[in-house]
Amino acid sequence: MSQEKLSDEVRRFLESHFPGSSIDDGYYFVILESAAWRRVRDDPFELLQRVADRVSERSFWLICVGADPRDLVPARVAEQQTTLYTPDWNVQQELPQWFLAVDPVKFDLRRMLRALGSPAALVFIDPARRIIFDARYRRVHATSEGDLDAFFAGIEDSAGSKG
Repeated sequence: MSQEKLSDEVRRFLESHFPGSSIDDGYYFVILESAAWRRVRDDPFELLQRVADRVSERSFWLICVGADPRDLVPARVAEQQTTLYTPDWNVQQELPQWFLAVDPVKFDLRRMLRALGSPAALVFIDPARRIIFDARYRRVHATSEGDLDAFFAGIEDSAGSKG
């Protein structure tokens, strides 16, 4: 692996395929702009787990703010940074921000979500399919409706509403 930081690689991917998206300090931590997105119903919760399972069929990147995810998913590469949570002009809180490169693996999404504090972010990126799953906001983002349709094929009733 080159000396390039994983966070830089993820940011370049977002700039190239999801223009207007950002990873930064502030209130939301990861802001996603996409040509197409769908909200995933979380009742039953198994629908969310099926989406996570689909993302993790291939190597993926994970962005996690507010908790250390390394005990919950084995990382090939892990990079820790610090980000600032700024909910108001006079309030700042430092939070851990993790970038992980993960080989295909099954994981317990419910356990990961419960491990997060508040505020937090939990975003899974499948760079090969150009799919992003924002687990906190229950949204799957893609570069096109066709990419979304292909991703959701076989995951019944998972798309609640289209963006």
